[in-house]
Amino acid sequence: MDVRRELERLVRSALDDDPRVALIAVRRLAEDELPWLEQRAVRMARQRGWSWSPIARLLQISRQAARRRHVQLDTAAPRRRSRPLSPGEVVDRELTEIARNRRHEDELRAWEESGIDIVPW
Repeated sequence: MDVRRELERLVRSALDDDPRVALIAVRRLAEDELPWLEQRAVRMARQRGWSWSPIARLLQISRQAARRRHVQLDTAAPRRRSRPLSPGEVVDRELTEIARNRRHEDELRAWEESGIDIVPW
């Protein structure tokens, strides 16, 4: 599914009049989507040469906290591998991260369709 459409669907669900639907959507946004969006924004900033100070200021956290949270995204940090990743390996890693961030999607959909009012986590 297109990321933009999925985010729009979750925001619409978060604004739903049914508290169950709204709470599930808010949880999904908070746990799965917002961290992914923050990582994406930080990655873009670092790739464009931004230092940690302005990134941290805009995220309203300390520079150290921003770097600690996103150090794996730091393009300026030395690599621990002997060779750079190939474009295919980069894509594989990004897809793995996306899959990890969306781990609850199938479970949530099954619970939503079951009509049970208890969320499994």
